[in-house]
This record gives sequence, C-alpha cells and structure tokens, in this order.
Amino acid sequence: VELNMEIIHLFRENLSIQRPFVLQSELGSIGTGTDLIIEICRDAGANSFLNFPAAAGHLNLGLMKKAGIDFIPARYRPPVYPQLHGDFIYNLSALDMLMNCGPVSRELISDAGK
Repeated sequence: VELNMEIIHLFRENLSIQRPFVLQSELGSIGTGTDLIIEICRDAGANSFLNFPAAAGHLNLGLMKKAGIDFIPARYRPPVYPQLHGDFIYNLSALDMLMNCGPVSRELISDAGK
C-alpha cells in the first residue's frame, strides 16, 4: 500500500493534479458492491459517480439513482503519443507516457477525455 501511495502521489505531482485525495479508510465508508459506492459518494458529499461505461454492468444503477447518485460514463480514448522505441503500443501505464512526454502528458490525458 505504501508503494502504491507513493506512486499515486508521484503521478499527482508530475501531472499537476490538484484535486483532493481521500482514502476510503478516512471516510469510514463500509459495505460492498453498489452499496459501498453509494456510501463513499455520500461520505464524500458527491451526487455523481464517474467511471468507465463497462462499470455500469457491475453496478445496480437503479439503487444508485434511488440514493440520488448519478452514474456518469467516462469518455476516454487512450491518446497516441511518441514512444521511444518501435511502433506505438496502446494502453500502457501513465508512467510510460510521463517518461516519454514529460509535462505534456497532462494535456494529452485531458484531451483524451473530451
């Protein structure tokens, strides 16, 4: 967990992500599945949940709607960016993009969600 947290903070710093970062354990949210998502949203003061469209198949969207939580499908197309060797390989880690593109990575990621 500590290594993952350091990596997350590295990405936040290098991609200039300013949004607050809160751990589930800090919120005190408990539950499983859709109930857990609803609790996290409530505890965080959110009325919407952004995730990839495929996640909708694993959630009870009716239960979320009843709880006042809107599911928002994320629009994201992985960007093509210059890689150091060979043909472009899709869907590598953001670390690959960061190492190949540096500070431009934030803009590439932002544009991919439009």
